[in-house]
Amino acid sequence: MADAQVATVSNELPETDNLAIGFFKEIILDQNCRDLIERYCKLPSDQVVPHLYTVREKAWKVFPWPCVGMWSFVVPTVNTLPQYSSIISRAKEGGQRILDLGCALGQDVRQMIDDGVPDHLVYGVELEAGFIDLGYDLFLDRDTLKSQFISADVLEKSGPNPELAAWNGKIDIIYNGRFLHCFSRDDGLVVAMRMTKLLSNRSGSVIVGECLGGRIDREVVAPIGKLHLYSVESFKEMWTQAAEKTKVKFKVDVKAQSAGQAQMAHFGGDVVSLVFWVERL
Repeated sequence: MADAQVATVSNELPETDNLAIGFFKEIILDQNCRDLIERYCKLPSDQVVPHLYTVREKAWKVFPWPCVGMWSFVVPTVNTLPQYSSIISRAKEGGQRILDLGCALGQDVRQMIDDGVPDHLVYGVELEAGFIDLGYDLFLDRDTLKSQFISADVLEKSGPNPELAAWNGKIDIIYNGRFLHCFSRDDGLVVAMRMTKLLSNRSGSVIVGECLGGRIDREVVAPIGKLHLYSVESFKEMWTQAAEKTKVKFKVDVKAQSAGQAQMAHFGGDVVSLVFWVERL
């Protein structure tokens, strides 16, 4: 793999009093991500970095999340999963539907499409409608992409979302990229139950992804609010509760891996990345 490319484009911080300003970083773009942008967007190499800065300025105004300031919004993570080849095969050869829940700008949606999944089989849900719109600006596919996106609060605190309800029981693979830790423990259980409702009734349908976790189960206060860091044990316990409440049986495989340096710096040295595969039996 080629060395990471560090941009030399000057970039002034936007005016904001949000504490997340500490996450607003200079771009570091690895070669795989650069290749995706060039290939998918059909951009010349020297236009990639200026294009990304332009989109980030717009994204920061929608919501100054760490994933925006630290460029995570442009870096796919689904392709780092150990089961990624299986996910792609199930969609390409079996016609299975994939939902990216908490899709941000849809970078993982485009990664899967670039790797051969028909775009009509990949769906996205994102709370911030502005992020979905900016995804089209980022990937320059507003008039060509057939994937369906909806803006929805997965907690449905204002009542059931009819657009989301239309997908109930129709999704074979639900992907979460650094999503579940954004909720309290109680809300995380609600999210798990809502994902179960979206999941196909067929045995083998799966919820897969990763979230930040800890060696011990704990809540942390971050610039964007409170986060819940599950331990391996508490993550399994949460899914046991979800299974009991929904009357659905799951096999839960979750492993703790090293988290990135930025996450450890902000949340403590015991922060880990939990990689999970929750399969319906």
